[in-house]
Amino acid sequence: DTSAYASGDVLSATAEITGFFVSTTSSRIITSVRVLDEDDQAGDFDILFLDAGNSIGTANSAVSVTYANARAVVGQVAVSAADYKDLGGCQVAMIANIGQVVKANGSTSIWIATVSRSTKTYTAAGLRLKIGVL
Repeated sequence: DTSAYASGDVLSATAEITGFFVSTTSSRIITSVRVLDEDDQAGDFDILFLDAGNSIGTANSAVSVTYANARAVVGQVAVSAADYKDLGGCQVAMIANIGQVVKANGSTSIWIATVSRSTKTYTAAGLRLKIGVL
């Protein structure tokens, strides 16, 4: 998408990370998140971790999540403009020491979604995340 995202818009719809948990009853600790912003925007956004594939809304539209779907949110990490380091044509942010425990909910998958907290323009694959876990 090449339209600007408003603060409060869904930046990325819910996506599954398969094999995140070693078993359907195990737990992991989210220790860090690295963001590579290939669009060089350095925008604020939230990463939501969910224990089910519940929708939070449509990309580039206001978040629209029911309270029943919100029950699947098991963690959140905020990325702010101050977290980024400018590398010329891109930006990198590292959020460390998160310590968020997440537990499997009958699946080895976890789901993530992102919510814009600033007004920026991103391409479809402009943001890349790496999630550190124990």
